[in-house]
Amino acid sequence: LPPPPPTPPLPKAAREAPEEAEEEEPTKRRKKKKEEGEMHVDEDAPPPPQPPPPPPAAAVAEGDTLLTDAARHGRAADVAALLADGADVNEPKVNGSGTTPLFIACQEGHTEVVTTLLSSTASPNLATSAGFVPLHIACEHGHAGIVTQLLAAKANASVRGGAAGVAPLHGACLNRQVGVVAPLLAARAS
Repeated sequence: LPPPPPTPPLPKAAREAPEEAEEEEPTKRRKKKKEEGEMHVDEDAPPPPQPPPPPPAAAVAEGDTLLTDAARHGRAADVAALLADGADVNEPKVNGSGTTPLFIACQEGHTEVVTTLLSSTASPNLATSAGFVPLHIACEHGHAGIVTQLLAAKANASVRGGAAGVAPLHGACLNRQVGVVAPLLAARAS
């Protein structure tokens, strides 16, 4: 008996896995319906992708100005841009606390923002409504680099603040911020 003839290769469509063919079918039906002008929803088709939701709007904290908000969050480029657009470098928060952008930057430890504000003539001796100046808060938080910058900008090292008349040196010692004591003593703080 002669051997049977060889089997011809299957066409590409027949060689595909059944799952792939099934996945292709809804796409073909959608195309056909679109070509025929039918606008029915294909039940087999996945829903169209939805655009991502918009990012939440950045909110400025209550009482903050745009400048105090930028200072609070360490955005030195925004601080510089706002100052270039005419923002008042010494404008306090709008809540009556007298807290300036420089005070906030000193509190948060944003050295670059402090540099930007001081180079734009921010006053290092402008007190809050409670009588505290940026040097008080920088000493309390132990921001030695900022303390040095404030002293170089002629901050009063012996200023008294608050009802108890606390000096920056007292605040540093009470909060065990020994890193700021040397620059204060070098500036003859009392």
